[in-house]
Amino acid sequence: MNPDIQRRSRAELLRSAFSNHRAAYLASLLTMGLIALSLRDISDTALMGVFIAWLLLAELGRIGIHLAFSYHGDSRLSLQLQRWEWLFLGGGAVTAAGWGFGAWALFPAEGTGHQLALSALVIGVTSITTLAASSHFRFAAGFIVLALTPLALAQMFMATELSLLMAAFTLAIGGLLASIALVNSRSLQELLELRFSYSNMAQDLADEIFAKQETESRLDELAHYDPLTGLANRSMFRDALSRELRIMDRSGRRLAVVFLDIDRFKAINDSLGHEVGDNILKEVASRLTQQVTERELVARQSSDEFLLFLRLNGRTNKLSQRLQDIIESLNDTIEVGDSELRVTACAGVALFPDDGHSPEALIQHADIAMARAKQLGGNGHQFFQQEMHDQAMQRLAMETALRKAIQNNGLHLHYQPQVDALSGRIVGLEALARWRDPDYGDVSPADFIPLAEQTGLIVPLGSWVLTEACQQARRWHDRTDSDFYISVNLSVGQFADEGLVDNIHATLEATGVRPEQLVLEITESLVMSEPEYHIHILETIRNLGIRLALDDFGTGYSSLSYLRNLPIDILKLDRQFLSNLAHNSEDAAIARATITMAADIGLKVVAEGVETADQLRWLLSQDCHLVQGYFFSRPLSDEQISELIQLPPAELSGRWPKY
Repeated sequence: MNPDIQRRSRAELLRSAFSNHRAAYLASLLTMGLIALSLRDISDTALMGVFIAWLLLAELGRIGIHLAFSYHGDSRLSLQLQRWEWLFLGGGAVTAAGWGFGAWALFPAEGTGHQLALSALVIGVTSITTLAASSHFRFAAGFIVLALTPLALAQMFMATELSLLMAAFTLAIGGLLASIALVNSRSLQELLELRFSYSNMAQDLADEIFAKQETESRLDELAHYDPLTGLANRSMFRDALSRELRIMDRSGRRLAVVFLDIDRFKAINDSLGHEVGDNILKEVASRLTQQVTERELVARQSSDEFLLFLRLNGRTNKLSQRLQDIIESLNDTIEVGDSELRVTACAGVALFPDDGHSPEALIQHADIAMARAKQLGGNGHQFFQQEMHDQAMQRLAMETALRKAIQNNGLHLHYQPQVDALSGRIVGLEALARWRDPDYGDVSPADFIPLAEQTGLIVPLGSWVLTEACQQARRWHDRTDSDFYISVNLSVGQFADEGLVDNIHATLEATGVRPEQLVLEITESLVMSEPEYHIHILETIRNLGIRLALDDFGTGYSSLSYLRNLPIDILKLDRQFLSNLAHNSEDAAIARATITMAADIGLKVVAEGVETADQLRWLLSQDCHLVQGYFFSRPLSDEQISELIQLPPAELSGRWPKY
């Protein structure tokens, strides 16, 4: 049976049993009233007044008990008796004993019959009232005993004889009560069982309601508050900001929306663990909360991003100073275990109504301004300007176009030869991605490669470049006897892909390129950012038989001695050293030392950016003969490279400029 139907059925049985019992109670009261009238000859009229008053007060007592139950949120029909039995017993004891003693005190003995009649009335009415009120026989027995107390007192101190007639009358009254109890025993038992059943169901229902309220409360909290920091979440922030904007609009006042981001938070999480990162977020939330007033709000937008709205009480320069104070409050050291950390942050600001009229527009523009602050080095703030929005929209459109180009094979590769200047032989080809878009035309790699890095597109882009370059290399090796390697760049974003090594291995297997025919180029900034992590991956790649090249060496902050710790085979000397050879003796000294030390530790050196014969002759004088640059060839299409690598060695050497 459906639980709801079963509950309603039991409740109906309970109401029916209670109605039957209530009718028996009223009939008993009527019987006792008739007995009292029959005794009017042996008692004065005051007895009737006492009896009627007693009935009224008994009913008032029952009403009082109901009110007490209601005050505590219970109903009489759903009580757990163990909880209230002492209330029943105590209330009944006071009532029975009090009125019994009152009857004994107000009506001195005029004979045993008078006392017996009065006591019988007290006993009978109290007993039946108890049965109706509690539906439990043990309470009735207790009240009968208590009601006999005044009769016992009367017999002990005032009565001298016990009339046989009155004794018989008392027994008759007791018999009547017993008959009523027997007649109603079945309904009383059902009432008791139903009441307990209903009580349990009510308790279960109350538990369900309480659990539902707890769940709803928790869901409401999760819907409006951040569980980690206790701050408002972005949903609540938007609602509060929307209300605040309406107030500002009516009053003609201004408001600032701030988008704040912690600098390099991912590095903190990766190096120190998420528990430390969570503690930092809590501390940042606490410090931000201390910087706002009661009418302002701080919220957590996402991982390390926070939102604030601030009321403007003066000029913008005052807001600028306040923002600087907020950022400086975050710069104070944070204790993490036995060490201390210093957190920096950047913030973007959008003003209402200058920069937008809706929460969405203001938050978006503040986010754009924050990105500009981050580009400028972080730990500062920037106010939104319209050109920022235009640039962001252009960047978004370019990102969409780049994504489509990757998905629809809209990119192509060019290859720049790496030449052994002593023999004129091509020893390697560096694969370089090129993008020609229908709307943007030829997009420079200096524009779309950083965009791919920032948007995460570098992973599919890098995978495409590797696959395309290996497939082309396999076609070239099948058509010629040339022994050259294909060189492909790896970016920082690709190292964040856990499947990088597996993807490289799978590409070699699928294309049939031998590991020694592939060189992967990395930058020194990548290695130095997280040395232990990146070196481990590089060693895994090198164990596949693939050679590694360190690109743009000298532009970062690694030392020559640190090269010994890197699992690399080739060192690519950055073009900036060659461009200043004739005018900067320091660059020449650094380039000379780099070539010498690389040779000492067994590394090959490839000089990039060779554009003149003077540069090439200087390199040859330093025993550096592997070169790459416009002096020999600019990046070429695969068709042009195919023609070039098929030339005989002598003819190929003749194609190069004289040096």
